[in-house]
Amino acid sequence: GPPACSAMRWPSTAAVAAIASLLPTAAGLFEDEVGQYEWNLQQIGKPVALAYAADASDRIFVASASGAVASVLLKDGTMQWRRMASTNGAVRLLRAANRGLVSVTESGSVQSWKGTTGELIWQRDYSEPVLDLLLLGPAAKQTVAVLRKGEIEARTMAGKHEWSLTTGQADSGLKAAFWAAASSPDDAGTICAINAEADGGSPASVHVKADTGKVAKTEELPKVVGTGLRRGTFMVVDAFVVTLVKGQLNAAPMCGGVGSSFDLPTDGEFKLSKWQRTGSVFAVSNGATTLIFGIGEKGIKKLRVFEGTAVVGPIFSVHEDETGQPVAVAVTKEDGTQIQLMDPASGNVQPAMFAKGYAAADHGPAELLLMHELRSGEHRTVISAGDHSFAGIQGDKVMWVREEALASIHQAVFYSRSTAATLAERQNKLPQEASQGLAALAAQLTGLPARLAELVQEPTALVAAFTAWVTPKRARSRKEMKLAPGARAPTSCEELRDFGADKLVLVITASLKLFALEATTSEIVWQKYLGASGQACDAMADCGPTMRLGAPRPAP
Repeated sequence: GPPACSAMRWPSTAAVAAIASLLPTAAGLFEDEVGQYEWNLQQIGKPVALAYAADASDRIFVASASGAVASVLLKDGTMQWRRMASTNGAVRLLRAANRGLVSVTESGSVQSWKGTTGELIWQRDYSEPVLDLLLLGPAAKQTVAVLRKGEIEARTMAGKHEWSLTTGQADSGLKAAFWAAASSPDDAGTICAINAEADGGSPASVHVKADTGKVAKTEELPKVVGTGLRRGTFMVVDAFVVTLVKGQLNAAPMCGGVGSSFDLPTDGEFKLSKWQRTGSVFAVSNGATTLIFGIGEKGIKKLRVFEGTAVVGPIFSVHEDETGQPVAVAVTKEDGTQIQLMDPASGNVQPAMFAKGYAAADHGPAELLLMHELRSGEHRTVISAGDHSFAGIQGDKVMWVREEALASIHQAVFYSRSTAATLAERQNKLPQEASQGLAALAAQLTGLPARLAELVQEPTALVAAFTAWVTPKRARSRKEMKLAPGARAPTSCEELRDFGADKLVLVITASLKLFALEATTSEIVWQKYLGASGQACDAMADCGPTMRLGAPRPAP
């Protein structure tokens, strides 16, 4: 019988030759294109601090372990600007001031930035680490108090030096070192600083006038404060110094008042969670359980218990009266993120919002949290996690995710996918176009001889039609391609794929997260978080994870 393909009418050899002569030839790499990139990803790095300013309500500010300070839009996660505050260490602190930001680096630099553009206003480099920053006074005339071991210094927002108080001044009565500081809740013009010996012994609270730098009075603090200072198990919560010593929480007022204590459960080692400027609310966690506390007139009060690692963050409201403003509490679970608003006085919580798409399995436990309340009553949440990523959530919907683990890549390799795998992936992305393969092409070519005479009169139309038949359609929208916020697919990505550059870039990062990136577009094809290693390692250190590709399994 006739061959199976005899029913298909193929165009004559002359017709195919005519078409082929009109098709554009494949272009190679020109000499002047060597070294030019097709795409690049601008990263910020692992978030270490988040800040929000009312005069820039459409964005948040982020400081990173890679030494960057950046402005990120709340609606889609795109980066407005990024500045490298340090090239050899992390940014430790970030504070939002009136129409600007103030940051502190690990190397001891204090920098003031313009919030709208990221322009550096002033910078001061110190020879010893900066422990903390306090913003004092009304918004129109703020003062920056810089705390170091040997000195408290005040500067205007323009960088002008106002006064200094050093531990080495004669007849000052000060001990060897300052350890922490807070502004008085009752008197905005007073700084309450912890002053003790170099080993934390004999701690006292020194009350300093913010306008002159003069010591108004000194009050002794409990010995347990010195133990917490020496062990490094302390933090400032509002105007209290909270210590964790031998399973007991202690809250000592820095600006006067009565202290209190609380005995923690004995199941697991609890640690102090980073205080994120949430008033008198703070948390401790052992990984399996998180206890949230408040400090009131009667001392430490347990407000709530959450399973897993919960993080407490501030809520910035559009309303002028923020008396009794709740705090936000979030927990990343295996299948999503649970977010609740909590009353800081009673511990009562509102119904939970559950956002699928940002889960502990992919991103690890929550670390930083910040929430903005819109005029409509909706809430925009920014949350970071252990894999160095951070995400924007509106209500219960994940709006965007920035994979900042890509700022600390330790190893990257190209991986060539099989043709079958590549075709299967494209068909899964565009199932409605799977039928436009060879069968559709054959159907089109069957009727080609009848129209050949007509099309040859318009060569351009002929070429365009034939190219459309033989070129597979690919995903072009941002959602389909899963690009990073602000990233753009290069215009030549389709040509690169057809030229044979359709490969994966496999990378492993300092946060122990694996990524597979599309080599022609930067699209994240898949990712896998392996969990925290417990090893302190940054992008510039000679340590961290490595990756080795095994030999492929033989076909069965």
